[in-house]
Amino acid sequence: MADVYPHIAEKADMLIEMRHTEDPIKVYTENAIPQLMLEPDLDIMCMPAQDGFIIGRMDRHLPLVWVNSFAYFGLRRAALCARELGLDNSVYEREAADLKDKLSKRSRELFGQNDRDVNCAFWPTGWANRDDAFIMGKFNEFWDKVRFVDGEHRPEPMWTYFEAGQAHNNIINGHRERAWVSIDYFLGKHTAQGLYTYHESDCDENSSLLWQRTRGWDDINFVTPHGWTAAELFLLLRDCLAREEDGALLIGSGVPMSWKGRDFSVCGLPTYHGRLSYRYEAESDTLRVQGGLRQDCRVVSDLPWEVKIIIESDERTKP
Repeated sequence: MADVYPHIAEKADMLIEMRHTEDPIKVYTENAIPQLMLEPDLDIMCMPAQDGFIIGRMDRHLPLVWVNSFAYFGLRRAALCARELGLDNSVYEREAADLKDKLSKRSRELFGQNDRDVNCAFWPTGWANRDDAFIMGKFNEFWDKVRFVDGEHRPEPMWTYFEAGQAHNNIINGHRERAWVSIDYFLGKHTAQGLYTYHESDCDENSSLLWQRTRGWDDINFVTPHGWTAAELFLLLRDCLAREEDGALLIGSGVPMSWKGRDFSVCGLPTYHGRLSYRYEAESDTLRVQGGLRQDCRVVSDLPWEVKIIIESDERTKP
């Protein structure tokens, strides 16, 4: 971490500058696809800040909640890295706390105006509160009006990574049955069937005019395979099995009720608290936890039914 921390700090310092700038920030980049390389605003990273919010660009518009959610997340992680290295992290902690406070206070004005908001509030950024009825209402509204209209799943037709992110947020906010509507869809339908690949857009956009020539006989009219969607889905499935929250290790946040009568197990899953292995024994409703977890790790069942937890391992490591 010590080797990469200077780069982390550089990015975090840029976020702070963007939060307080009175002028547009322009950054030249030579990495531009042919379609956009002559756009006059290509070098604009953000506009002047407004009340401590970054007015930054994403997909050629200014999604305020999305941009500032990830800015908060970046500042939190920079603070975490500094703390682990024994460095002063107070400036990153202070900036992150202030940005979270502003997002929370203005959520009724801002949240839900952009479909991207429900992709990031709980996962991966974590600024939103599950006890906030307004935030949860906006999630319900999106589900009823966009993703599951009149009791029918309407898959995201173009930005597949966004639906994977929405499913992850539904895991965190307690709607695992909604998440599994999307998970079942992703596991069963692939752009190149059987290869677990997913696409972006409804055409071959954002290319450098070379991709079309490399496909050979395969005429798939999308950008695929898409790494963002693959990463979102991998991390979603991982958090279904185990995830970290408030210093605890939660098991089974995304396990569906239909698994209750079946044995299942996980072996060697990497976590912040060490390698995790566990097995669920359906006959006795017992969760047996093994693996080299840290001694200060608190293991909590987040399964949708009551279980008895038995910590079997004697290999727990010191923090």
